Amino acid sequence: MGISVLKYARKGYAAMGGLLTANSLIKHNPKSKMISTYSGVGDRVFTLSYLREYQKRNHINDIKIISADPYNAVYQYFDIKKEEILPVKREKMLMLNDFYTMDIGCHFRHIQPEILSVSVDAYVRSELFSSVEFVDYSHIVKAIYKLPQETKPAACKKFPLSKRTKQLIASGVIVPEKTVVMNPYANSCRNIPFSFFQKIANHLAARGYQVISSAIKGQKALENTYGLDFDLIEAISLCEICGTVIGARSGFMDLISFSEANIISIDNLLYPHKDLFLLEKCWKNHSRIKTYHWCKEDETRIAEQVIDRVIRCGN
Repeated sequence: MGISVLKYARKGYAAMGGLLTANSLIKHNPKSKMISTYSGVGDRVFTLSYLREYQKRNHINDIKIISADPYNAVYQYFDIKKEEILPVKREKMLMLNDFYTMDIGCHFRHIQPEILSVSVDAYVRSELFSSVEFVDYSHIVKAIYKLPQETKPAACKKFPLSKRTKQLIASGVIVPEKTVVMNPYANSCRNIPFSFFQKIANHLAARGYQVISSAIKGQKALENTYGLDFDLIEAISLCEICGTVIGARSGFMDLISFSEANIISIDNLLYPHKDLFLLEKCWKNHSRIKTYHWCKEDETRIAEQVIDRVIRCGN
């Protein structure tokens, strides 16, 4: 009983906070069309990929992205100007997103359309799309923007490699187009064991491959690899110069789908939204993406398929 009361009290607090935040934003930005989405890298990549086409088709002069992280590198990739970002505190951003998933938020959205929430949960429960193969998340985003389904994602800017990365190339740690980047970390598809990626890294190292693994902000690097702490702003250029990327399905993988790298995405066979977020379906602009579905019973065979894919990609 106590837990239920607390749960509904929190929802009520989020609803009130989200409503107050939305009203304040509309009041202080009366001429703006505002866009709200979640703070994950993937959420921002999907939202920004179709933003300019939405703006163009609707003749919107003043568009703003509501963000609790206004300096995030994803905005730079899609050439979002400083004045197009509306900073809010993280707590208010969370309440705003929660608000738009509630019935009151749905009603508010219809009577106050100045804020557009680009999130499937603001319109329908994402469980509806569990194991539905004919819809991917790019379809959802384009539907929210009311864009034709044939709309292509915007081009993504590329930024120079860091001085450190250039040093790694000069020293032979990174061999252009002959190096594998591995990222075993993901926030959504979390149940793929680190040991699975370690198994792949060991095999690649034994075959003489140069392997870089993500070690961002203290993340544990895979053994037999070079752990690299790199900034998101050089992710596309880094992956492109290396040649091949192996990673758990995450927003990072959405971002690097704008690179020319060979991409191997790993998700969990039991992940309920694996079809909705299947990488090669979401980003049909990239022809060299392949997803493998990890499962414990078939782990060795899947690892062998991934390694074979790396070999066939030409690294």
